[in-house]
Amino acid sequence: MGARLAIEGSGAMRWADGTSGWHTTATAQRSNASTWDPPALAPGKLTSTDIALAGSQPADIVTATHEMLGDHAVFVSGRVASAGRVRVFLRNDGEVAVDLPSGLLRVATVQYL
Repeated sequence: MGARLAIEGSGAMRWADGTSGWHTTATAQRSNASTWDPPALAPGKLTSTDIALAGSQPADIVTATHEMLGDHAVFVSGRVASAGRVRVFLRNDGEVAVDLPSGLLRVATVQYL
């Protein structure tokens, strides 16, 4: 009750729970979609790729997915490795080798205050 959301002219989004001042501000959201054909992954193996994402910073929260994951036990994670560069990881946690076909890799970052 009393929760608030404000979108500033800059595009920043601010949240409040209604009991005090603003407590969370997302200052920037960025995204990239590009085609990636990852190599085949044996069980327990990992691969990565770097994505250029202008304005991203190492403290940003990263979300990533590959459109061809299907039901495979392949996990996607990412982090901003350096300003403007996101490293995305795929890890095969399944019991069989997985060779994902080429597909769209989507990466998004959010900066918070």
